[in-house]
Amino acid sequence: MTSSCRQCGKDFQGGKISVFGPFCSDECSNAFRDERRVQHARLRMEPLLSAPAELMVSDFEAFAAKVAVYALLNLDEAREVPEGMRDPDILALRVKELLLQHLPDDHVTICQEGSGWSRKDRYTFKKPIPRELLFDAMRMAGFSWSVRW
Repeated sequence: MTSSCRQCGKDFQGGKISVFGPFCSDECSNAFRDERRVQHARLRMEPLLSAPAELMVSDFEAFAAKVAVYALLNLDEAREVPEGMRDPDILALRVKELLLQHLPDDHVTICQEGSGWSRKDRYTFKKPIPRELLFDAMRMAGFSWSVRW
């Protein structure tokens, strides 16, 4: 089984592997990181609580990334973030995990594959998530900071 470079799509022949996938070279790895930094900077320009009235999976992913970016901007208020999770993309995975636990089963299906380090959680939405339901999940998951909901 062969893998492809996450950045350029070339066959991966033993370049660099990171938590984001395989990269054929340092150049591709660096280009991917640079693109992510630009995306994170864009998220910092959006109001934290801006979200569509109904969220599809892609909207939910973007919202979790935005929450992670804001959390890392406010480390004084998010002192509990372990050093290893101070990357917005890694923290966004944890944000999604926490929020998914508090979304109702009639909206979300969560499938767990494997266990331990090899465990992968996959999820789908049965129907769009109303913004109010997302904000309720945030409160239940303990995302409060100094935000007035």
